Amino acid sequence: MNLVFPDQFGRLTGLKLNAEHFIETVEASSRNNTTPTFEFKYNPFRFDVMGKMIDFKDSIKLPKSLKLSPDLGTLRE
Repeated sequence: MNLVFPDQFGRLTGLKLNAEHFIETVEASSRNNTTPTFEFKYNPFRFDVMGKMIDFKDSIKLPKSLKLSPDLGTLRE
């Protein structure tokens, strides 16, 4: 199972998830009335096209990782 999002260049980036883990996380979140989230350890928005880290001003804070929340209405087989 893939959980993907487009990066700043339009490429699909994301996580490959074990289907059982995904289902367990979604079920647990529905019991707790929360949104299921998965942590993506890499933030592609911190790097340029060549893979070099972008040095932002101190006022711009980008996280080192991203939290992905799937839209369960877009699931497909």
